[in-house]
Amino acid sequence: MAYTGVRLLFDFSGNWYNSAGNWDPTLNVTSQLAYTQEKGYGKNWAWQMGNEGTGGHTGTQWGDFFNSLKKALAQYPGISQTLNGASSSVGGTSAEDFLRATKGNLNVYSFHHYGPDVKPPFSMDSIKRANPCGGVRSMVDSIVPGILVALEESACAPLGGHDGVCNRFIDGFYWIHVMTAAAETGCHILHRQDVVGYSFPGMGSSYTLAGPPGWVNSSLGALNPHPDWFTMVLFKQLVGLMPLGNVSLSGTQAEINDIDPHVWCGSKKGTVVFVYSNAHTSDIHLTSVSGLNLTPRTEYMLTAPSLTADEIHLNGNKMTVGTDAMLPEYPIPGKTSTSTPLVLPSNSYGFVVFNGNLPGCP
Repeated sequence: MAYTGVRLLFDFSGNWYNSAGNWDPTLNVTSQLAYTQEKGYGKNWAWQMGNEGTGGHTGTQWGDFFNSLKKALAQYPGISQTLNGASSSVGGTSAEDFLRATKGNLNVYSFHHYGPDVKPPFSMDSIKRANPCGGVRSMVDSIVPGILVALEESACAPLGGHDGVCNRFIDGFYWIHVMTAAAETGCHILHRQDVVGYSFPGMGSSYTLAGPPGWVNSSLGALNPHPDWFTMVLFKQLVGLMPLGNVSLSGTQAEINDIDPHVWCGSKKGTVVFVYSNAHTSDIHLTSVSGLNLTPRTEYMLTAPSLTADEIHLNGNKMTVGTDAMLPEYPIPGKTSTSTPLVLPSNSYGFVVFNGNLPGCP
């Protein structure tokens, strides 16, 4: 787990209530916590209770149940004490009541955000307007300022998504926006829904990062990654932890309107990354990007034979994994360019890495 960077979140059932109707950790939690401490499995990231289901309880009651879980955790100091509030099930006033009830106990407030759907033909404007964390961030800060906020579930459409859309190249126009916009609008943590398999019992997920809906233990063939998986690998490789705010571009105005631009500090010191998606039907030519020197630069342009293809090409070459499920080469190499202008291929998204620093970059 440490080697891969995976952070384990353990979710307890929210359906164990005592005779008084209160959620009771002694019924299904404390034995698990004791076992975790005894075995030395204390490096999991966080604990939570329930998922999209208050069972008819109010936000205040749901918050009190989380307080009970926090007290139970405190009895086992050898394990993680991080409490994640899977409170997407309580919205509006209930969410505010939930936060007030858990004030001082909750470490992370989590919520879910889906869409807009990207079934073709899709609207770049609707994607650019997606503001996944802004309203949640302001609501949380009004009650428990500074607490971590996690976009715990996100994909192109709820309820399992659409097979042939949410697991295809076209979804990247939405997903690359969410990966950038989540942090830009106040989230600290972003989780993709799902990795493989099922969203609900008996219902295969169409927004998985790998494999067909309902894949379990090679039951439906090889576990091959979908385009968004490769995009996420590149994002982790290239993009740092600091978004840099408004982006200024020069080029043909009508074309620029079809770009979703973001500028971030790079993961490598002394680099700045331009993250973009281009839904224009022809190439877009940029003569400047936020005052950066356009050359030299390293390009990672992602395209596909069609919007609904289950493959993705990097600078014209199909991206694959081997029989060992490993990338042929990592870090993934880009293409160095010293030409101007910067050309963004039609119906593409990707990353352009520039040398240099902007204010705010470490």
